[in-house]
Amino acid sequence: MKDRKKISRRDFLRLLEVISLQVAALEVLGYTYSTEVEMDWIEITDLPVKLPRLDPAFKGFRLAQVSDFHLGQWINKERLDQIVALTLEQSPDLIALTGDYLEYHPYGRPNIWETYAENLDVIRTSFASLPRACPTVAILGNHDHRVNPEWIQQALTDASVTVLRNTVYTVQRGDARLYIAAVDDVLEKAGRFDEVLNALPRDDAPAILLAHEPDFADVSAATGRFGLQISGHTHGGQVDIPLIGPPILPEMGKKYPSGLYNVNGMLLYTNRGVGVTTVNARFNCRPEITIYILEPA
Repeated sequence: MKDRKKISRRDFLRLLEVISLQVAALEVLGYTYSTEVEMDWIEITDLPVKLPRLDPAFKGFRLAQVSDFHLGQWINKERLDQIVALTLEQSPDLIALTGDYLEYHPYGRPNIWETYAENLDVIRTSFASLPRACPTVAILGNHDHRVNPEWIQQALTDASVTVLRNTVYTVQRGDARLYIAAVDDVLEKAGRFDEVLNALPRDDAPAILLAHEPDFADVSAATGRFGLQISGHTHGGQVDIPLIGPPILPEMGKKYPSGLYNVNGMLLYTNRGVGVTTVNARFNCRPEITIYILEPA
């Protein structure tokens, strides 16, 4: 048996140098990917959804969900205009915006009008393209309430977006109806779910609930009135470590952080959003626009 050749100290140091360079290169590539590549790599999720009691008139109805913009953090007017254009390319029949239009305290700036004025104008101008193409409804998120819900509601209204706060919007095709119910932000204690239920007509038409925080599904599912809840809020965690999952998730977004769930017979989908909060990075958690393609169950 031949003796193994011993590695010299010089060769060993060279090997360590090569390994160190490779690790450094991987760190740079990972940083570049998570802060630049994946942030712009929006996934279009086409999701067929079978709704009980859905009238055949709504077969193939395309509901687009866009969520969690956080203007002032990473999303700017140019990026928002691209998101709006990409959404309209999907030929939706209705667009639902599910909250967090502005970043609260962006980069530590004070919570005053001057911090948000420019991006409120961006909301007025950029979102205006959506309702010109098809009906567009919106709910508010926890960041919107922390900033000032009235400022954001007014900006959306100026863009001709219909803001829903603890109420119900009716979509009609002939005699057939589909109800889009909306509960205001529950994390910021603005939700009045009793008002939503009272506003919901007591007939057999199906209802979809817009709720910013996904973990509210435990409450909404218990009513048996909704076939689907669509939510945002979590951003999917922004960083999703393989075999481990997201290390950080927000309150009211820990139980159902991303994707499709069946909650006591009600479908829930948590959208990963298009923006980010706090840290300008995503890893294994691409931004997302969801297209729900409705079918009778």
